[in-house]
Amino acid sequence: MQKLDLFLFGAGASRGARPVDSPPLGATLHRYLLNYLCLPKAELGILEEPADGTRTDKTRSHLKQLLEATNSYEQLVDQLKGRGERDLLEKLNLLMAYALTPPINDDPKVDNAFVKKVDLYDRFLLKHFPKRGTLQTACFITLNYDCLLERALCRCYHHPPDPKELRCLCSHIDYQLHPPSNDIPKIKVLKPHGSINWIADVTLGDQPHVQDPVVTIDQDDTEEWTRINVVDSPQHKRHAKIAVAHYARKKEAQINADLLEKIRGLSLEQVERSTTITIIGIHIPNNPEEDPFLDKFFDSARRRTRTGLPVYFVNNCGAELREASSRGFAPIKCTFEEYIAQLGIE
Repeated sequence: MQKLDLFLFGAGASRGARPVDSPPLGATLHRYLLNYLCLPKAELGILEEPADGTRTDKTRSHLKQLLEATNSYEQLVDQLKGRGERDLLEKLNLLMAYALTPPINDDPKVDNAFVKKVDLYDRFLLKHFPKRGTLQTACFITLNYDCLLERALCRCYHHPPDPKELRCLCSHIDYQLHPPSNDIPKIKVLKPHGSINWIADVTLGDQPHVQDPVVTIDQDDTEEWTRINVVDSPQHKRHAKIAVAHYARKKEAQINADLLEKIRGLSLEQVERSTTITIIGIHIPNNPEEDPFLDKFFDSARRRTRTGLPVYFVNNCGAELREASSRGFAPIKCTFEEYIAQLGIE
């Protein structure tokens, strides 16, 4: 079997890569948008209906009330879907993309992970893959919306990086959104929970406006958003479009459902092809419904351990480590930062 080192990153990894005193990204984003909706931003023009802006104030006020009444994006998405307010889901999708993209001028935005600043992902990559060529034997799966991992890949292995990539998208990453090409090999990163920076897929091409969602009703009468919805990059009109895949409780896709299902299937295929698996900063689901994809991932990994595949589980929570051990994984009790320190001299 061809060598394939598979790495699965969860919230614990991204949390560790940000400043120690930083709150979880979701909480930061939630608070930021509450303030953001009160600012006279031209970017909020998407909310205006009609063009005189009278609708903007009404919509902003409504979104602000909803944000104040919820404490997570999953909860807010559930509420909007339950109320049939799919137009607000689309607007929230846009605002989230703006809030999480790199700073424009002096606007601090939510997350400073896009600036040229070394973090734990950089240290991990440089220790594990001192030579860029060895990345061709690796696949990275991350459950996070953020682009911390991709930014580190750009900083570590592209000198100098494309100036556009310092601002926004990661064109050197193979997100598996398109059929493979004969271009220069890219670094494979799969994001089965969605991303804040996916470019438009072949369904929409380069159409310059936000597409209305196409809603289908499946056999159990549940609504599923099947088209990827894109917005212009706030950095520059020439940049690729940005897309966000929200997911609700139980990680049910609300936008880009078909695309997410494809990415999840490809992620599970990597488990079957891998020669080692390292799981960092992940909570093991208590039941299959909590996160169906992750439950399938762990089941596949457990089956592989019975054939001798080493599966390393990095976590500093005793209960998580005990559960991992019961599944045949090799527990490593430490934080992401401590794990990196064990990899050798920097």
